Amino acid sequence: MENRGLQWIRGPCIGKGSYGTVTLATSRSNGQIFAVKSVNSKFAGSCAVGSLENEIQTLKSLTCPYIVRYLGDDWTHGTQRNLHMEYVAGGTLADLAAESELDEHVIRHYTRCILQALLYIHSKGIIHCDIKGKNVLVDPTGTVKLADFGAARRVSGEAVGGSRGTPLWMAPEVVRLEAQSPESDVWSLGCTVIEMITGKPPWTVEDHPAAATMLLIGSGDRLPEFPDRLSELGKDFLHKCLRRRAGERLTASQLLNHPFISDVRIKNPSPRSVLDMINFSLQESRDADGSDYGDEEVSFDSVSNFSSSENNRVNSARERIRRLATDREIDWDRDGWEVVRLSTVIVESGKEEATRDGEEGERIGLEYFNASFGGEGSREGNVSFSVLMVKDFGLE
Repeated sequence: MENRGLQWIRGPCIGKGSYGTVTLATSRSNGQIFAVKSVNSKFAGSCAVGSLENEIQTLKSLTCPYIVRYLGDDWTHGTQRNLHMEYVAGGTLADLAAESELDEHVIRHYTRCILQALLYIHSKGIIHCDIKGKNVLVDPTGTVKLADFGAARRVSGEAVGGSRGTPLWMAPEVVRLEAQSPESDVWSLGCTVIEMITGKPPWTVEDHPAAATMLLIGSGDRLPEFPDRLSELGKDFLHKCLRRRAGERLTASQLLNHPFISDVRIKNPSPRSVLDMINFSLQESRDADGSDYGDEEVSFDSVSNFSSSENNRVNSARERIRRLATDREIDWDRDGWEVVRLSTVIVESGKEEATRDGEEGERIGLEYFNASFGGEGSREGNVSFSVLMVKDFGLE
C-alpha cells in the first residue's frame, strides 16, 4: 500500500548498486533535500527488497551522529520501495581515499567516527556485517557516517552463523561460515583503515584467483599487508583489530582508548558558520539513462518550479552570502589569535570598571556589557567572562 504521508520530488541519481539506486529528493512541503534509496520489487526480486526492508527497520531504531539518519520510508507506483535518509554530500570514504592520499591525522579522525558508530550499534545488539569504505559517507564538515545497513544482523550475546558482507573485508571466521559477531566488524574496520591509506582493497587479488584469495583469508595464517607509510602507532592499532582469532581482537570501546585514536586532534574542524562554506557546492548529477522511479523527476540545476520572484530571492540571498563569505580556507589552528580576557566587571552605584589581565585600568567595551546585562540597572557584584578569541585576518 502506498504511503502518501511524505510528498516529495525525485531528483538526479547520485549512486547505483547491484539492485537499487540512490537519488536526491526534495520535500514538497519544506524544500528539504534528502537521499532516497530505492528498489523496484518488480525487477530486483525478493532478496533485494528484503535487504532494504532490513535496512529500514534497523535505521529506524538508531540515533547516532556517526550513522546516516533515517527520515522515513514509503512505496511509489506500488512496486518501488523507498528509504528516505539524510543527504551526506561528501561522497564515500572509498572514493575519497582513491582520489587523494589522506593524511594520517584525517585517517585517525575518520577511524574514531566509525568506532563511535560501532560502539553504539554493538551496545544495541546490532552488527553491521559490511564495514568498508563504500559504506562510509563523508560529511562536508569532516564527520564520517556509517551507512548501508542492508546486511546488518541482530545478536543476543551469541555470534550468529552464516556469511554476509564483502569478501575482501570479511573476517576469517565469516569467510569460513562459522560465525558473525561484533569482533567481525572490528576486523573489517582494520581492513577499512588499510583502504583509507592505500585507496585500494586490503587484499591484493591480482596475484591469486578469487577462490585462492578467499582460502587465504579464511584458512591461511597471513594478515593483510600493513602500509609502509602508516606510523608505528597505527600499525599497533591494526594489530589489535586484525587478529585471526576473533576473541583476541579488542572491542570498539577498547579501541577508542588506543593512543592512535584517543590522541587524535582534528586538523580541519567543522566550519563555524555558513560563511566558511563558500567553496562547498552541492554535487549535482543526473541518472545516465534518465530513469525515474519516484513521483516526479526534477532537475536540481534549476529552480524552474519556483516563481520568478522566488527565483530572484534565492539568487539574491546566494549572492549576499557569497560576498560576505571568505574566498579562502581559514586555518583555525594557526597563530594570529588575540586573546582578550575580560576577567571581572564590577558594577557599584553606576561605577563601571573592566580590566584586561595584566593591563590594569584599561577599559574594554563596557557599552556591550551594558547592552547584555542591563547597564546601570545591573545588580552589584562580579561577573566572570570566558576567554574571547578574536581572529586577525589582516583585513584593514
